[in-house]
Amino acid sequence: MEVFGSERHPPDAVQVATSQATDKMLKKLTQLEYYKPQLVEKSKFIAKDDKIVIPKELQQHVVEWHHHYLQYLGTKHKEKTIHAMRFPKWL
Repeated sequence: MEVFGSERHPPDAVQVATSQATDKMLKKLTQLEYYKPQLVEKSKFIAKDDKIVIPKELQQHVVEWHHHYLQYLGTKHKEKTIHAMRFPKWL
């Protein structure tokens, strides 16, 4: 699967869902009761605690995108911003 590192935006819902579908570790994790399928924006996602899980292959891109476009503002601020981007309150 293509890694979306050249994009100027974080992965969208379709990219995350597609990546989740091919991630072997996430498939194993769905056997645990706290990793559950969830329907968001007409796409099926694997979620934990009602938050979409970002597959390993996309995590580096999300961090790089954040550092490049939002700049580095400190560890705690970075974590809160990424968390807010990945897990909107409406989920």
